[in-house]
Amino acid sequence: MQLLCSGIMGVLTAIYSFSLPLLKGSADSTPNPTATRISLKESLKQMLTRREIAVFLLFVIMSGVCLQISNGFVTPFITHFSGIGEYADSFASGNATMLFSLSQISEAACILLVGISLKWKGIRYVYAIGLLAWALRFLMLGVGNPGDGLLLLVGSMLVYGIAFNFITIAGHLYIQQVAPANMKGFAQGLMMFMSNGIGATFGTIVAGSVVNRWCHWQMIDIFGSGIPMRLFMGEWIYPWSIFAAYAFVVMLMWLLLFRKKADY
Repeated sequence: MQLLCSGIMGVLTAIYSFSLPLLKGSADSTPNPTATRISLKESLKQMLTRREIAVFLLFVIMSGVCLQISNGFVTPFITHFSGIGEYADSFASGNATMLFSLSQISEAACILLVGISLKWKGIRYVYAIGLLAWALRFLMLGVGNPGDGLLLLVGSMLVYGIAFNFITIAGHLYIQQVAPANMKGFAQGLMMFMSNGIGATFGTIVAGSVVNRWCHWQMIDIFGSGIPMRLFMGEWIYPWSIFAAYAFVVMLMWLLLFRKKADY
């Protein structure tokens, strides 16, 4: 029913979007009636022929994979501890959503750091810090547990604020700055397509294959209640280690390939 309701809302939103007026001209000023339309092909050409923007959008795709990994696997990973006797009665394993909500709290708090960090270090280093934060999040998930490793799980939730904001929010501010005046809206949409479209799709397919290599859904009888619970059991340390290594390698590639003459 959740998926059905989400699908219906998506269709209704899509239909509503066709009723919105088509505005011409700059996205930063009052629309100019004399402005000419730019075709999709020409818009892409103007954006992607600039090496700086093309490299940035490539890494937007790769960082979008990290976000999809986090959204898709953190909750079932925490919940799977309910099927391990040593952690079955722990507060964390039975309240995965509550623990995951710390990520959203961290996200709201860390957004205040984005503007300051961009002015201090520029997009190149801010984006690198965001990718490093993704690597740390995945690594702490891999070695953490609801017992003596609870602080690592909590730490992985808190570092999410840096990982998300220093990639997504900083990225949107950067693309807003470097895009041509009449293409800022298109640039924002293109970035979303690269991240939440291509990156998320790639992340779902590839990361899912990695997780399925070591983890499988099982029906586990919790507390001997006789009522089995479906849990994603397996050797989670291997997928999280691979994801951490992926984010770290992407960070190194970013530092090597991205260059900006006048940093923001």
